[in-house]
Amino acid sequence: KGLCDGTMPITTQNQKFFLGGKNRPSNLKILFAWTSFLSLMMVIWILILPSSWMIGRSKAHDDFLFSRIGPHDVVPPHVLSKYKGHTAIHLTHILPGALWAGMIPFQLHPTLRKSRPRLHKVSGYIFVASALLMTVGVFIILKRGLLFDNYFDFEDSGIFQLPTGIPLILLTVYFAGAIVKALKAARDRKFSLHQAWVNSPY
Repeated sequence: KGLCDGTMPITTQNQKFFLGGKNRPSNLKILFAWTSFLSLMMVIWILILPSSWMIGRSKAHDDFLFSRIGPHDVVPPHVLSKYKGHTAIHLTHILPGALWAGMIPFQLHPTLRKSRPRLHKVSGYIFVASALLMTVGVFIILKRGLLFDNYFDFEDSGIFQLPTGIPLILLTVYFAGAIVKALKAARDRKFSLHQAWVNSPY
C-alpha cells in the first residue's frame, strides 16, 4: 500500500512528522508559523505591494510602482509586468492565489477548526476551489511561455532557480492531487489522513 491507494500520501517519515510521534505538537506549530508567514507575504505581494494583480490595469499604479523599481533591482520591472494584458492568468492564478494564501492560516489553525467546524468546512471548499483554479493558471502560464526563468537572469542575481518545465508540471499535478485527496478524506471523515494530505504540499 502507499501512494496508489491514498493510504500514505507522503513518505513514512513525513507521515510521522504530520500525524504522530512525541514531537507532533511542536512540529505542527512550526509548520503553522512558517506557512502563515509565507501566506502573509503572498497576500501582500498580490494585493498591496507591488500589488501584482493591478499591474497593467491602472496607469497610476504602474507609474508609481515602476518609478521606484529599477532594472537592476531584485525583481526588475519587466519581470513584474510579465502578466500584463493576460487577464486569464489574473483570474485563474493571481487573484485565486491571494484568496488561497489568505485562507491558509485560518484553515490550519487547530482552535478555529474545532470551535468553528461549519466555517472550516465551507471555507475549505472555497480553499479547494481556489487551489485547483490556481493549477489551471499554472498551465496557462506554461502554454504562454510566461515562466519566471524566461524573464529573469538567475546567474547574475545569484538567486536559486525555481523548478520549471517538467518539474513544475509534476509539482502542480501533485499539488492538485493532494488537494483532491484531502477533500475526499474529509468527506470520508478520515480527518488524520485529511490533515496529512493538506499539509503534504508544504
